[in-house]
Amino acid sequence: MSPLLAGRNTSRLLVTAASLVAALVLAEAASADPCPGAGSCPWTQVDTFGDVGSGQFRAPLGIGVDGGGNLYVAEEDTYRVQKLDPSGGFLAKWGLPKTAEGELSSPAGIAVDAGAGAVYVTDSQNRVEKFDTSGNFVSAWGWGVTDGASAYQICTGGCHEGIAGGGSGQFSYPAGIATDGVNVYVADFNNKRIQKFDLDGTRVAQWAIPGGQRPDQLAVEAGKVYVTTRSATVWRFDTSGTPDNAWDGDGVTGSSGSGAGQLDFPKGVAADATGVYVADSKNQRVTKFDLNGGFAATWGSQGQGDGQFNFPFGVLATGGSVWVADTYNHRLEKFSPAGAHQLNVGTPPGAGEFYYPADVTAIPSGDVWVADWSGNDIQRLDGSGNPIVRWPTSGGAASVTPTAKGVYVPGALNRVTLYDDAGSLLDQFGGAGSGLGQFNFPGGSAADADGNVYVADISNNRVQKLDPAGAPLAVFGSQGSGDGQLNTPRDVALDPAGNVYVADGANNRIEKFAAGGAFLAKWGSFGSGDGQFKNPNGVALDSRGHIFVSDDGNNRIVELGADGTFIAKWGTLGGGQGELNRPAGLTVDSSGAIWVADSSNNRIVRFCCPAADHGPGPGGSTEPPPPGGAADTTAPRIKLSGSTVQRSSRVARGGLALRIASDEGARVTLKAVLPRALARRLGVRSASIGGTTVDLAARGTRALRLRLTARARRALPRAPRARIVVRANAADRAGNHSSTSLTIAVRR
Repeated sequence: MSPLLAGRNTSRLLVTAASLVAALVLAEAASADPCPGAGSCPWTQVDTFGDVGSGQFRAPLGIGVDGGGNLYVAEEDTYRVQKLDPSGGFLAKWGLPKTAEGELSSPAGIAVDAGAGAVYVTDSQNRVEKFDTSGNFVSAWGWGVTDGASAYQICTGGCHEGIAGGGSGQFSYPAGIATDGVNVYVADFNNKRIQKFDLDGTRVAQWAIPGGQRPDQLAVEAGKVYVTTRSATVWRFDTSGTPDNAWDGDGVTGSSGSGAGQLDFPKGVAADATGVYVADSKNQRVTKFDLNGGFAATWGSQGQGDGQFNFPFGVLATGGSVWVADTYNHRLEKFSPAGAHQLNVGTPPGAGEFYYPADVTAIPSGDVWVADWSGNDIQRLDGSGNPIVRWPTSGGAASVTPTAKGVYVPGALNRVTLYDDAGSLLDQFGGAGSGLGQFNFPGGSAADADGNVYVADISNNRVQKLDPAGAPLAVFGSQGSGDGQLNTPRDVALDPAGNVYVADGANNRIEKFAAGGAFLAKWGSFGSGDGQFKNPNGVALDSRGHIFVSDDGNNRIVELGADGTFIAKWGTLGGGQGELNRPAGLTVDSSGAIWVADSSNNRIVRFCCPAADHGPGPGGSTEPPPPGGAADTTAPRIKLSGSTVQRSSRVARGGLALRIASDEGARVTLKAVLPRALARRLGVRSASIGGTTVDLAARGTRALRLRLTARARRALPRAPRARIVVRANAADRAGNHSSTSLTIAVRR
């Protein structure tokens, strides 16, 4: 953290998980309710940056198809299902990161019964959820899903997560799921078996995988059940669970390796009349077997280009094509049965987009720095969230602390890396170990006025102080739960006097040390009450000395006074307005606004200051309150609309036909963006292909045409189809911001 920040610091959560569209994906903002339990708590969410938009993905795992050719995609890291048309155009989405009915937690598999119009999803909460094809919840299956009892239950309302175990109908990490229109088959991973149900959830049968192998994904085709296992094999059974000896002579094919017909961590499996397709994930390819289990073909390699993969996990054969969930390129790829690439849907996260961001740090200019843990990069944004610079890191970036000497990034390989502010490597120090200057999972960081760097050394249960060149100077804390001891410290912050504040994660408290290392105070205990925490993993201070904590397990932010007195808490689990999902690093900017790395929502969230302190204006400036009243901290509510399918010839001539509506006067900036891969294919230099600013004097709706650049107007008619995302960013006179987006399919 910069020494100029006068004690305003941020924290970092290390999140494990596993091309550039140079534009921001922003979510539509709305006024928030008062913070839960905090009475007149004034903190209000005014912006989100990097929300994963419709038709974009974070870790797509499974793919299903209905009778109309529409696709259904289960996304592990956005906790949702997306429905797409046969060309990949967005239609609908559902799911939330919660545990009630219709909500999902890291969905792993999806199956569609085309005849009955039902969608089945396996959920890491040890249950199966059934929806109709519009996303309406139908039922949940598993032990205890109705009332928590230790028995198999089918729930239709007020549902709970399932109880893990090995009983009949009980799951222990349900993975793949498939249906033949008569029954539903579930790969019960940790129980090493396949469970079979009827279409409404009644238990029918189960069978073990021979050799105690763990089943991962499965498919049903022509009366045969195909199952991939973690033993690098593909089994074929009949629908009663008997191995089919016509499949490679003994019912199983494959072996571990990278040669022809060998597999390494096989995931998805699909079959059609020409053969069986396997997502051979660690070999970064699709392997095809003939219908007798013999090797037929393979395609793919590691990368982000067309036909390349970054851990393909899901595969679907339908309509004479093969769809692959290219999981960590965050897209779908479409191929012919022979492996010829046909189409991409979705793009890897680009500038201003995130994948499990771990940290955010504000600097006096109003810019903010973001450490994107699973995106393996550092990004700098301006105060309005627009990307300025981005560079890759050699692994997960746990935190980011900019100083006069450079930008310090603890993270991969148990090291701290120093960059200049353009991303050039200046130095590295540290390494794995418990000695001075060594680290075991370095996390949050901060810097003092002399440029010394403080790093939360998480698994060594300490905070280390280093000089600007990385030489160790001091250690704070030791393992334990006593005063001055630490257990999994996640983050560190400083005040102007040099006192050190530590988010003591597993001790569920904040500890304060003097600059010389003496223990001074502690606040917090385990729980969800006022001033309690569940794994606090971020800490920051404002200019008043108030302490802000990212309360990871409670999915909220907690504010304490300088003496540790509880003041406020806000946030609940979810991905909507005022909701958080495992908040990580946080920072207080020069106007008093709080920025939070909302890690499992893959976004950055900004909360406005209390009304008494005025709200931040555009770029971090502060507007005075209106005469005779409190500051306006309510963001304008805007809506962007227009035909979601438009003709390329008309768009080229006159622009995109749009309507923008606002509930108050606002200046609205519009930007049209192409997927970067398509922009390259069309010879368009920039993915940004048009923009304008509209001044709305008062509440109302305005129709307009957003004209495109000359290159885009010439190129679009050459493309059979294209997807253009229009992004709108609105600011009212008080400087409150809101954003939304609209995806338009442009066709000949």
